Amino acid sequence: MEAKTSELIKKAKKMCLLCYARRHIETEEKERKEVELALKEMIDYYAVLYDDLRAQNAAVEKIKSALNNMRYCKDLLEKCKKCDRTVDTVNRAFVSKI
Repeated sequence: MEAKTSELIKKAKKMCLLCYARRHIETEEKERKEVELALKEMIDYYAVLYDDLRAQNAAVEKIKSALNNMRYCKDLLEKCKKCDRTVDTVNRAFVSKI
């Protein structure tokens, strides 16, 4: 499961950098859509993980971690939607978190 999240993070960071790099070129913003898609997949993943952990009565730390990660991805999704492409927002957020 961690491999899936690290793959999605890597994809989101790469597409965010491409979106940022192509800010002066008129594009259809397909990179932004890919970043948003990766973030939505991570949100769904953490939501399922959160529900599973709660159903299993797992450790509180694991449940809180899944919930915090889901909230973090939701916040990043909103930042990405509002991004004016002057900064590689999602990429920097993941770099600072890791």
